[in-house]
Amino acid sequence: MDNPDLEDLYLKKLEGTLSPEEESYLDRRLQGNASDKIEFEKIDALWKATQKLSLEKGVSREDRWTRLQQSIYLEERPRSVPLYRTFWRYAAAITVLVVLVAVYLYSNSGEVIRVQTKYAESKTVLLPDQSTVRLNAGSYFIYDEATWDDARTVELHGEAFFDVKKNGAPFTVTTTNSRVLVLGTTFNVRSRDDNTEVICLTGKVDFGDKEIGKSVVLTGGKGASLNGKTLSDVYEVGSDQTIPWIAGELVFHDTPLREVFAELERHFDVSITVKRDLGNLTFTGKFKQPLLSNVIETVCLSAGLEYTINKNSVIIQ
Repeated sequence: MDNPDLEDLYLKKLEGTLSPEEESYLDRRLQGNASDKIEFEKIDALWKATQKLSLEKGVSREDRWTRLQQSIYLEERPRSVPLYRTFWRYAAAITVLVVLVAVYLYSNSGEVIRVQTKYAESKTVLLPDQSTVRLNAGSYFIYDEATWDDARTVELHGEAFFDVKKNGAPFTVTTTNSRVLVLGTTFNVRSRDDNTEVICLTGKVDFGDKEIGKSVVLTGGKGASLNGKTLSDVYEVGSDQTIPWIAGELVFHDTPLREVFAELERHFDVSITVKRDLGNLTFTGKFKQPLLSNVIETVCLSAGLEYTINKNSVIIQ
């Protein structure tokens, strides 16, 4: 976990959705940094204060924001307060205002739904329109149940396979750097860091950069990838109509070793520590029934690396 955003960790802490690794990291930050701890305590107090704000199914984010503004206005009754106290009160409010709004608008309130998997775990989720999402290990997605009928939009972090039911309304998947637009199809989206790959099995999807609007159309058996803002050409992915991770397989094609080891951590739920510079080393291979010992041995032998496997950890030298 490389320098996770503290604001995101705060929100997940308040929602109760922190992974054990994230919670351990946040606890260390709060214990070792007084300013972080003070800021979190302010956010926590404001979050508890907003629990009295009612949330009704079907109310838009705009209406919720208006109600939040009205509630803040009602709380600010005129009173005689020394000027220096007023200054510090508003300085503290400004510090946490953005976080407070994010918590209120996007908290797990029964409207904004968050589904998450742990390492070595996958799950299948039925969406309100009967579309299904099969979520790979170490991934999560969110969607707004209140606005689903008008805008079927899923925000994905990680990897998932989608089977979308056609009902006339567009279905959109967004990632850190991309957008996938469909009407009815089956496709896989893999988004790690700033790299996204989409593979279409049936139907048709429009895939591209969500900011600059450049995109390509994918049909069955076609794929494309977006590395940062660089969109690849469409390429063939085969006609066997399978996605390797769903079939329980691990497949790598000229994949940087650091990404290979990160994927093995998610797949096997182990900690992998690399004690040497991997440089530009890559790995290509396919494992149909992967076992940790076999995969680690094959990868390390191909790269001339030594390794030690303990119960829940691997050391690469």
